[in-house]
Amino acid sequence: MLPITFELVKEGADLANPPLIKGIRYYKIFDTEKTDGFTHFVHGVAIEEFQGKLFAAWGDNQQSGKEENTISERARGCISLDGGLTWQTPFYFTPENLPYANSHGSFCVKDGELWFFAARFYGKHPSAAINFIGLSMEAFLLHNNSWESKGIVADDFWTYKEPVRMSNGSWITAGMNHSFHAAAAISHGDDLTHWEVQSLDCGEHHFSEATLWPDGNNVYMVIRNESCRLPNGDHPAGVAVSTNYGLRFSPVELSNMPMGVNKPYAAMLPDGRMVLAFTLVSGEAWDRRRMLLGISKPHENVIDRVFLLKQSEKALAYPYIKLMWESLYIAYSEGSANALPNSCNQNDLELAVIPLTSLS
Repeated sequence: MLPITFELVKEGADLANPPLIKGIRYYKIFDTEKTDGFTHFVHGVAIEEFQGKLFAAWGDNQQSGKEENTISERARGCISLDGGLTWQTPFYFTPENLPYANSHGSFCVKDGELWFFAARFYGKHPSAAINFIGLSMEAFLLHNNSWESKGIVADDFWTYKEPVRMSNGSWITAGMNHSFHAAAAISHGDDLTHWEVQSLDCGEHHFSEATLWPDGNNVYMVIRNESCRLPNGDHPAGVAVSTNYGLRFSPVELSNMPMGVNKPYAAMLPDGRMVLAFTLVSGEAWDRRRMLLGISKPHENVIDRVFLLKQSEKALAYPYIKLMWESLYIAYSEGSANALPNSCNQNDLELAVIPLTSLS
């Protein structure tokens, strides 16, 4: 068992009874049963503003039954023209019946162009619970209102975090590799079509889906903890740090922040505060009914205050944060009302909008 060695949340931050954020509004991005007529795998929503429109994209699988990450999975999306209040008819990024799956990923706006980076894989290895065959990152570029594939831009990588440009000019994103272990991808300078993948040193433990934020030449990564459980039942978030723009990370260590077995998401506010969306353990590691938002002080990398983002009787999972229109937009999955028992991520997609003035 690893010891707790990294301070991610300050002592005194109220994790047990955090206040609800004032002025928060909730919208539905995608109601699975209302749109498609039945519940099925819907997960990993990403959002981005581009030319006054709000784009959303996610992994969608209507043929998998209770399973997830099968060959029939496809990247799907939709657009809102009114800031998320209403959404147009969903579309797919790829045609049907391809010999591989595409799934959720992340958006990026660069030089006036909108990119979407999706996972591509050929199914899961039959001898492992999670082991993606031929995993890679495929790039799509919006051109004349349609999405064009730019091919494979990184091997053995699934992105979970919007790429961020670092002070050295390269871009960096966080995610995982084919064996469901934490990884980062760094672009070749300003080129979004070539990325190098750095898999993290997790030792004998299992740390998987990751998020990150850069601070000068330092890069901080917070990681879902699959295996290190404390005697009180907590699964502390894993942390790794790079001091050379993500070219090499320290071995993963345990932080002092309890976190559910769920993907976290980090972003930066204009005043230099870091925000981190995550679920909090409530007795069971897989309990995803409380999603919180932690906030640091300006130019610090430790959470100072914690707010309740949402509490639900359904699972809340896989947040994705985007700052736009003087508000913090946080998209996430929420379990569908009629999800099948013991099913994998039969969700709807929701959006929480928080005025920046509520976080002052």
